[in-house]
Amino acid sequence: SPLDASLLSSLRASLLSSLDASLRASLGSSLLSSLDASLLSSLGSSLLSSLDASLRASLDASLRASLGNHWHYGLAESYWPVFYAVCQEIGVPFARKDSDLLQLHLDYCRSALWCTAYTGIAFISRFPAHLKQQRIGDRLQLHNPHGAAIEFHDGFSVYALNGVLVPQAVVDTSADTLSAQTWVVEETNAEIRREAVRKMGIEQVCQQLKAKTVDRHGAYELLLLDVGRDEPRPYLKMKNPSIGVYHIEGVAPGITTVKNALQWRNHLDEAEMSDEDGLDWYQQGDVILKPKQAGKLKSSPTILT
Repeated sequence: SPLDASLLSSLRASLLSSLDASLRASLGSSLLSSLDASLLSSLGSSLLSSLDASLRASLDASLRASLGNHWHYGLAESYWPVFYAVCQEIGVPFARKDSDLLQLHLDYCRSALWCTAYTGIAFISRFPAHLKQQRIGDRLQLHNPHGAAIEFHDGFSVYALNGVLVPQAVVDTSADTLSAQTWVVEETNAEIRREAVRKMGIEQVCQQLKAKTVDRHGAYELLLLDVGRDEPRPYLKMKNPSIGVYHIEGVAPGITTVKNALQWRNHLDEAEMSDEDGLDWYQQGDVILKPKQAGKLKSSPTILT
């Protein structure tokens, strides 16, 4: 009937209006909230990144322009003033102003370490309060088994054994309480590992790690060491004849002979090695010195340093 049609039309309009308002309010709030968060996040990140880069570039340029390069490394770079001083000593002519300037550099090198100087102020590093060295042949090297090898006046210290910089614990810990697990198995620096073995003694290292010799060849031994894993791991034990110190190096699991361990360590194929007709070769650290166009080599180096 006309009345029913009118009521339905009115009801439909009311519902649509109500639903439209409700959806707009709900959807608008959700969209605005989401859009607001997204924009703020994106814009904030972009602005911060841009601002950070801009400030850094500006500050860097400002500092460089303001400070410039005013470093002088004193005794640490005395080699170049000494080079010119020797030239002058053997008769190379210098202008008076250049000779005076050279003398200033030499005087400074005798007086201090690093320095950075500006108008009215200079920051100068004094010589260390204590310096411990040992002479090996014609050269000196940092060495102090009882404390810091270099100690500055503010307490900053450097520890060294036989010219090798080592952590303080290697020096301060007594030989009989040093941990082979820490300083032989876990230490990745070969020189620090060598100095730890030197201090502890090879026998103590082998005792702590329950070493078992599985093969010998010349001055080499292949050991199985208990390194705290599922099964013992193979390590190659060798002596450096140039300094009389033992090295212990891990090799690939599954290696059972010294010959295979040397092949693996030196990246040599078994077909390249023969103790019967192979040529002599030398090894300096990880560097192999072999005859040019050599065919086969002996299984171990004639000289190891």
